Amino acid sequence: HIECVSPSIDAAGNVTVKVFSDGIHLLAAGSFEYLIPPLLSALHPKMGLTEGGSVITVSGNNLAGLTHCRFSLDGGAFEVSRAVQSSDTSVSCQVPSVERSVDALVQVSHNGQDFVGSDIQFSYKERPRISSIVPSYGSDTGGKMVHILGENFIDEAMMVHFGEVIVRASVISPNLISCISPTLRLGQTSVSVSVRGIDDFVGNETLLYESVQLPQISAIQPNVGIVGGSTQVIVNTTKLFKTDRLSCHFGDVTVMAVPTSSNAVSCLAPSAHNTTIVDLSISVDGERHLGAGGNHNQFTFVAEPRVLSASPNIGWTTGGDRVSFQVGDMAP
Repeated sequence: HIECVSPSIDAAGNVTVKVFSDGIHLLAAGSFEYLIPPLLSALHPKMGLTEGGSVITVSGNNLAGLTHCRFSLDGGAFEVSRAVQSSDTSVSCQVPSVERSVDALVQVSHNGQDFVGSDIQFSYKERPRISSIVPSYGSDTGGKMVHILGENFIDEAMMVHFGEVIVRASVISPNLISCISPTLRLGQTSVSVSVRGIDDFVGNETLLYESVQLPQISAIQPNVGIVGGSTQVIVNTTKLFKTDRLSCHFGDVTVMAVPTSSNAVSCLAPSAHNTTIVDLSISVDGERHLGAGGNHNQFTFVAEPRVLSASPNIGWTTGGDRVSFQVGDMAP
C-alpha cells in the first residue's frame, strides 16, 4: 500500500499513473482523471429538521459526477451522505440527522475523500410543536389576532394553516407566535404550522379553531338616554354563539355588557359631554359587527329634563288636584 499526492495540472483530463520501485522498474500503471473543482453558489432549502431525511439541492458549476455531500459541524465532526442526483449545475443529497440545532458547512466530492466548499451553510432546526391556541374562535370574516403556544418556533419562517388557508405568522418568542385569522367557513377548522424554507415540513400536531358568526343588532330599547349616563339599554341581536367579553360600544366609549338571553344583551349607557347622537354596536371578545344589513344603530344622548315650576304648588291631602309643570330640556 502506497500513497502519493497528485500534482496540479493546467487542464482537466485523463492521465496515466505509473509506479516504479527504483525509478526504473515499473511496478504498476493505471488511469487517473483530473476534474475541474466544483464551484458552489447556492443551496435550497437552506434549513431543515435535526431528524434529517429532507433533500437539498446545491447549485453551482462543474458539479457533474459528484458522488457525496458532507455536512461539516462545529468541533470537527461531520456527516456524509451520497448524492442522489447530479448535473453540471446542480447536485442533490439527502440530509443526514444530527443530535441538536446547529449550522453545518455543506461541501461536495467526486470521490468521497476530497471535499470542496467554504461558503454554503445548512441550518439544522428542532421540530416546531404546538400546544394551544388563544383565542380558539373568531369571526368567519377573519381579521382576528390569534396566538399559538408551543416550542421551537423559527424566527421569520413560521406559517399557520387554517385548514387549506395558509397565513404568515409573527414569531414573538421560540414558544409563542401570532397571526391574523383568515376568512373561514362557519364551524371548526384544524390548525397546524409549517416552516417557510423547509419544503417538506408541516407539523403533525393540530389544534381546533372555531369560526362563528358575529351577532348583529336588530333593535335597541331605549334608544335615548340622558347625558349623565346609567341608562339601562337592552340590545336585541341575532343569536349569540359566544358570550366571552361582551361589550357595548357607544361611539368610541366601550362599556361591559351581560347576556340576558340567547339573542339579547344589557348594558348601561356611559355619560356624554353634551347632547349628541352616536353609533351603537356590540362586540364579542373584541370583535364587533354593526346592525343588520350594515345599518347604523344610533343612540341619542339628551339633557336631563329640569322642572322649572309647578302650578298650583299646593293641594289637599286627599289628592285630585290637576297640576301643571313647566319643564326645561324636554327631549323625546
